Amino acid sequence: MQTPGFASMAEFFESVKDFLDKRCILNRDEIYCADCGSRISYSNVGLSIREEGFSGPTDSEVWSVSLPYCPICEPTPKRNGRLHSASGTRPN
Repeated sequence: MQTPGFASMAEFFESVKDFLDKRCILNRDEIYCADCGSRISYSNVGLSIREEGFSGPTDSEVWSVSLPYCPICEPTPKRNGRLHSASGTRPN
């Protein structure tokens, strides 16, 4: 899974769910890549959250998340990404 360049919060949550559902296998307490069998790694990334339609200099919040990815099948996720939210729907 890769850091979103610019996605809605709903798209981001759906992409995480799809990655875990379609590309991962749970074995006891560990998650493995369904394609190569490697254990899933996590990269700490910062997602800048901006309200939809706001295009000026920002007071955006940065949301720190651990993004799952396969260290064999994928490059390490970029450290920073962006999400946009409808007004008043930022995570707490």
